Amino acid sequence: SKAISSYLYLEEKSNYATYVLESRVGLMRSYRELQQHENCIKYADLVHSDEKVSNLVSNEAVLMKAKSLFDSYQHDLAMESFEKTVALNHGAMGAEAKYYIAYIHYIKEHYDESIEVIYNIAKKYPSQKMWITKGFILMSDNFVKVGDYFQAKYILKTIVENYKGENLKNEAILKLDLIEELEKAESVTVEMQ
Repeated sequence: SKAISSYLYLEEKSNYATYVLESRVGLMRSYRELQQHENCIKYADLVHSDEKVSNLVSNEAVLMKAKSLFDSYQHDLAMESFEKTVALNHGAMGAEAKYYIAYIHYIKEHYDESIEVIYNIAKKYPSQKMWITKGFILMSDNFVKVGDYFQAKYILKTIVENYKGENLKNEAILKLDLIEELEKAESVTVEMQ
């Protein structure tokens, strides 16, 4: 990409630490956008370790590293970076990191731990409605995995009735439909036995 070429040139040729840092932040963000996880992780580490970086950008670097580790299936390392993000952030970045922690527990089939982390998102980050709602959608997935369709549907219906954002509301509707299909399939299986 043209932006990456420009940032790489700036990083290599600049004699000013501020410009080098600016180029590295740009590279970190560009590589993240392009899903080039290894490069994103490399530049996130460089940004985070720079003593001139602001706390906000340093915290962003930790979160970007965590997300790139997650996207490259390095879940244990991602968990460490997400936990570091939570420790450093009390706003949207912290809520997002908590969501990913819950998601990693879900992937590892630690459903109770995932649900506990999701409750913690709602408790610790009450103003982060989107992350709370994404968490509750994930919670419904946890309940589906353990066969508690009633609880899963209740959560999703609550989201459909109360959440203002269309994307997550539509996601909840789709998951409700899937649960109903699962229930129908299971009732057919039971009837055939």
